Amino acid sequence: GRMRLTLRLTAPDGRAEERTVCGAVLRLGRDAGCEVAFDPAAFPMVSGVHAELEWTVAGPRLVPRSRSNKTLVNDAPVADPVVLK
Repeated sequence: GRMRLTLRLTAPDGRAEERTVCGAVLRLGRDAGCEVAFDPAAFPMVSGVHAELEWTVAGPRLVPRSRSNKTLVNDAPVADPVVLK
């Protein structure tokens, strides 16, 4: 299936923005080709392809992809895929 999600991105300096994205798999990272692209200057600890969101029957699942930077969910690091609520 395809997801339609509204994401709230908060930069380390506290600035926040919302983005609505759609797709079966959404890549998050600094690479401009990612469906959710992060500004490298504002988010220096985000990898090129940092994580992916994919749709499952349980809901959207976050899959960490970075080998060098931590992926956080609610400020806690995750190493394995996790279903988001």
